[in-house]
Amino acid sequence: SKHRRSHPECLAMASAARFAGAALRVAPRRQHAAVTASSRLRTLAPATGAAWPRVVNTGCLGLGAPSTVRTSYKFAKPPSPNLDALRKILTERLVPVHFFLRNNLIFTNYVWDTHFIGICCSPKFEGKSHKEINEMVDDICDEVGMKGRVRMICQPPSRWHMMKRRTRRRWDFDR
Repeated sequence: SKHRRSHPECLAMASAARFAGAALRVAPRRQHAAVTASSRLRTLAPATGAAWPRVVNTGCLGLGAPSTVRTSYKFAKPPSPNLDALRKILTERLVPVHFFLRNNLIFTNYVWDTHFIGICCSPKFEGKSHKEINEMVDDICDEVGMKGRVRMICQPPSRWHMMKRRTRRRWDFDR
């Protein structure tokens, strides 16, 4: 009947069985049986005719289906000597309060370890204009040989509110 198909417990069991790969058939119910939650669940049986086991591996789904987890492959990060050298020299010279530097993925991975994007909040930027801050960062990057290949969002701690929203992105996903 319509009530039997639309009941949430029946739907949960049906979707759990489909997830597990079992074909379902609806067993006929006796007309005089009392309608309870346990009787509704007994109306669904596997196609083989065997009864449902009382406890099934409930995994993380909690529907009685065995849990399977979709995973993605994470490969090891290729060597990046330029990125490591830039991170080291920028953290030593600028002593940042907040700092992230990563490969700029707009250029794709064909030019890995050549173009970078970052965010830096350093007390050494206090009282300087944007031009002076950018020149300071370019001079430091020139020591590693990466002048003009680093795009940095730089602010002093007094202007943290101007870059607060930009720090919410995932800056450290390449580690």
